[in-house]
Amino acid sequence: METSLNANSTIVEAEIRVGTATIRYRRAGTGAPVLLLQQPGSGSGEWEDGTEVDVFVALSQRHRVFQPLTPIPRRRDHAENWLRGVVEGLGLVMPDVVADPGLAPTLARLVRQEGGIVGRVTFLAGTRSVAE
Repeated sequence: METSLNANSTIVEAEIRVGTATIRYRRAGTGAPVLLLQQPGSGSGEWEDGTEVDVFVALSQRHRVFQPLTPIPRRRDHAENWLRGVVEGLGLVMPDVVADPGLAPTLARLVRQEGGIVGRVTFLAGTRSVAE
């Protein structure tokens, strides 16, 4: 599915396979890749409020943004494997990440690992925690 974001960008929704799971995601923009890990409210892939839209649109003005729509597993070890699979499945190499603060422990481990899977990490302020 494609939706017009503005005159210069289109939102594309697609899927990748990670192990036995199908991960839905949306992407838009051009430039350096950014993985946006912001849990959609309902898990339906629909934006729940203006904040989610604003963050996605703002990032897509200067970056190629990927936002998984499939919920991130709550258990840290499962979340790490899921995130590793998403990065590899999207063909990204050390993408920068913009994330909900609830993912800090998972992302800290992935950044510290030898041959790290993600690059720079920025946390969103005032968003729902993934652990809720």
